[in-house]
Amino acid sequence: MNNNHTQTAEKSKPMQYSISSINKKIENQTIRFNHPLQRESDQWSPAMKGNLISDILQGNPLPEIVFAEQIINGVPVVWDLDGKQRCSNCYSYANDGFKISKNIRRWDIEYISQIKDDNEKPILDENGFPTSEFKTFDIRSKKFSQLPIELQEKFLDYTFKCDQYLNCSSNDIAYHIERYNDGKVMSKPQKGIIRIGEEFASIVKSISSMPFFRESGGYKVSEAKNGTLDRVVVESIMASKYLNNWKKEQENGMPEFRRLRDNAKKSEISRLEDELINNP
Repeated sequence: MNNNHTQTAEKSKPMQYSISSINKKIENQTIRFNHPLQRESDQWSPAMKGNLISDILQGNPLPEIVFAEQIINGVPVVWDLDGKQRCSNCYSYANDGFKISKNIRRWDIEYISQIKDDNEKPILDENGFPTSEFKTFDIRSKKFSQLPIELQEKFLDYTFKCDQYLNCSSNDIAYHIERYNDGKVMSKPQKGIIRIGEEFASIVKSISSMPFFRESGGYKVSEAKNGTLDRVVVESIMASKYLNNWKKEQENGMPEFRRLRDNAKKSEISRLEDELINNP
């Protein structure tokens, strides 16, 4: 079977998703943001996160997000290809995951609020329509639950435009992930994990997330996010099995990732995982 071609004439279609809809799909796992070839979440600084929320609350347009549908065991699974940081940070903020940074570009957000009486009932004009007024709210240092209800609703109703690729193979997804990250700063290990292939990448990330590396290795939190731990795992496997094939980095970077993909067996990679489980 040729994995370089899709089975449908229509390769992609435009979609629209509200933040509320995306959040529900994340919770239901019908949209997945954990593809093994993708970068880790939480790559953004507090100011970047805050500016994202500010733009959304202002109603500013944002770049399109990109999803890819893959049929697995006869069931369509939708993977995120581009927009993971936007979607994951919106989900986190909606669940009070962080406060808005004080170092954002625009913090006074205007909104329309209904005028209500002491019993919280709308005050109507002479024609029976609800009255309203413009208000301004400083969002700095505020969690989602601390926003006025009007801004909470505006945030959840915000709609992302989306391009969705259809019936993708594993090779299609790897191709698109690398293509959409061409214009972004990715570390060499993050680029390398794309070239290792989906199956091996899943195992490597499973190993690098184990307590031995995350808690006992003395690594920084940033090193877990920027792909350094993935590289440590790959180099550990290469050193134990393919030390004679070790070479210095070449111009296109991370040759050990490609050699592992081309030469290693799944059992050899899984053996390291078994050792760490049996000897924590």
